[in-house]
Amino acid sequence: MIAFHSIRAKILFTQLSLLLLTIFIVSSSSYVFMENSLRSSQERQLTQFASQFALQIHNDLKSIRQHLEDIATSRELEVYSQNFQDGILREIFSNDFGKFAKLAYLNEEGREEAKVLKGKIVTTYLDMSERQIIQEVRANPNRVVFSAPYFSQEIDSPALQAAILQQGYFHDEFIGIIVGTLALQSLQSDMLEPTIGKSGFFRLIDQDGTILLSPKPEEILTHVRVEGDEEAQVFAHDSGVIKKTINGLDGFVAYASVSQTSWSILVTLPASEFFDGMRKLKETIVLLSAILFLVSFLLALFLSNLITRPIEQLIKATEKVGKGDFKQKIAITSRDEMGTLAESFNTMTAELGVLQQRDKQLTEEKKRSEQKLHRAEKMEAIGLMAGGVAHDLNNILSGVVSYPELLLHELPNDHLLRQSLLTIKQSGARAVAVVADLLTVARGIASIKEVTSFNTLITTFVGSGECSALCRRYPAITLSTELSPDTGNICCSPVHIHKLLLNLVTNAFEAVQGSGTVTIRTENELGGQSSDPEGPGNAGRHVVLQVSDSGSGISEQDMKKIFEPYYSKKVLGRSGTGLGLSVVWSIVKEHDGQIAVSSDGNSTVFTVLFPVCLERPQEIQAQVSLADLQGKGTILMVDDEALQREIAERMLNSLGYSVRTVSSGEEAIAYLEKHSVDLVLLDMIMDPGINGSETYVEIKKLHPGQKAVIASGFSESTAIQEAKALGVGTFIKKPYSMEELGRAILQELQG
Repeated sequence: MIAFHSIRAKILFTQLSLLLLTIFIVSSSSYVFMENSLRSSQERQLTQFASQFALQIHNDLKSIRQHLEDIATSRELEVYSQNFQDGILREIFSNDFGKFAKLAYLNEEGREEAKVLKGKIVTTYLDMSERQIIQEVRANPNRVVFSAPYFSQEIDSPALQAAILQQGYFHDEFIGIIVGTLALQSLQSDMLEPTIGKSGFFRLIDQDGTILLSPKPEEILTHVRVEGDEEAQVFAHDSGVIKKTINGLDGFVAYASVSQTSWSILVTLPASEFFDGMRKLKETIVLLSAILFLVSFLLALFLSNLITRPIEQLIKATEKVGKGDFKQKIAITSRDEMGTLAESFNTMTAELGVLQQRDKQLTEEKKRSEQKLHRAEKMEAIGLMAGGVAHDLNNILSGVVSYPELLLHELPNDHLLRQSLLTIKQSGARAVAVVADLLTVARGIASIKEVTSFNTLITTFVGSGECSALCRRYPAITLSTELSPDTGNICCSPVHIHKLLLNLVTNAFEAVQGSGTVTIRTENELGGQSSDPEGPGNAGRHVVLQVSDSGSGISEQDMKKIFEPYYSKKVLGRSGTGLGLSVVWSIVKEHDGQIAVSSDGNSTVFTVLFPVCLERPQEIQAQVSLADLQGKGTILMVDDEALQREIAERMLNSLGYSVRTVSSGEEAIAYLEKHSVDLVLLDMIMDPGINGSETYVEIKKLHPGQKAVIASGFSESTAIQEAKALGVGTFIKKPYSMEELGRAILQELQG
């Protein structure tokens, strides 16, 4: 006994309800559709029978008419009408008897002069002058006229007469009247008789409802009896199907008119036979519905068990899981939703067992993310500090770098102080390099990028003095290069790529204990994934640089900090400032590249990727002498540092220019309100007051088209790009040499 509150009973009840409703709708609609189709089919068949019989009667009458016309138009009949030889007339009738039971020739008065009855010549003649058919034929000469049906005593049968009055060509010469009498049953003898069901039959009636043909001889020449209001429709010259009682028989009647007559064919199929197929159809549908319900009930019972059995298993397993038993599994017996549910349950119980482990992993991942964020914030803070310090140092170093250069140009080659000044200049240059490292860490590379062959950069580095000095310092270490010949070009700052190579190679040399090998390798790479999780996407072509050494490798603990500023395990004063790999990291990021490091205890490989540039390398500018940089004109020098103003003024005077200096953008604007100059040399950052870009905007209002060169210790920032867009011609990096300044000024003045 199934309790109704169980899910199995609910499913079974729902299935049976839907099943009964579906069976009722399908069986009802099927019965209606099939009943209509069957009824339409039977009505079409009855209509086809009626039309076929009507066509056969029409063709029979047409044949009779043609037969009579052939006799009337024969040459023999015309000869007889001229000499009245009886033998000729009898011969005509004997040869052309056809369907007629009687053929007769009438004279002009309407009396028979010769006739053949049932194939025999008869000499008893009748006067037919008063008959209706003779009157009609006189009114319609040369045309066949049919009489109304009647019972003929001569042929002892219901009959029909056909007559034609034949005249000469000019309608003034009487040839004769030919009258043919045929039994109505002769029209039926030649007709095809298709089976109209088991008990269907046809009738031929005229417009008055008189039965002309019928399978029941006693009905011929009687009036058809139709019950209801459609009697006129049955006798009309039309076609269709109606359900009506005719002559006491209830049935479906198809009617069709006979062409060129007032007759109609009635095809009758008893109602009992007409509906017999529908009754059988109904019985079949009821039987099939009962069978379908029984089969569906068994199937529904099976399906409900199939559905509820896994649910019961799931309930039991869930109760055990609730008690802490995560080893519960449900057998997967199907690939349907229940199978998916069982599979999901099994997956859930399996995952519950590893939730604690996953929680631990998430905790560790969170810790790593926090460390990474802390590292990024620390790098940013150090970068900001380094940038500020570097900017101030650049202004201080301007005197250390520029004054020795000015003095060296003024002293003769054999002067005792030249060597001292060169030493001061070189020391200043090294200090500038350290400042450049600080600026690089601060992500403010103060260099203009250009398209350069990557292999050329490496070849230049390998042949440089720094690389040669490094090889001399470590004679037991071999430096080799493996450069792919089809390595592409990159858009870069050559100075900083040189710095990157120097730092990576120096780091590799110092990692080798005793003898070993350091290898520089290049190749092209198409797409792929960066080894640097913090790097940008790696879509498109890249140039790959690998610097590898045969040292003892880097520990996992040190690997996490190698790119941090001032983190180093090398000897202070011997191995550099501790900014080497931080500078490398900043240079890579500034060039939209990626960097990764791998170490296995026997070697270390630094891999750097730079985007390929499809443009051609720029031509290297040839060095020029100071004599070639000489110029004329008035230059306004704007800088908030007095030392920088003094240095720039002396350099420009040495190059032949007249110089005016001011300490702020406001002073420059005030000066230019009253004066004009050939060029303005603007410092980008001036504190306090407006910066170089804002100053140039105001200058343009006073002197549209004013030429200007802008200088800064930082890279070509957005503000500098905006200044260039306003009309500033050239950007130079501080501290600058006399050649750099002279070239920039001359280039701008010459346009």
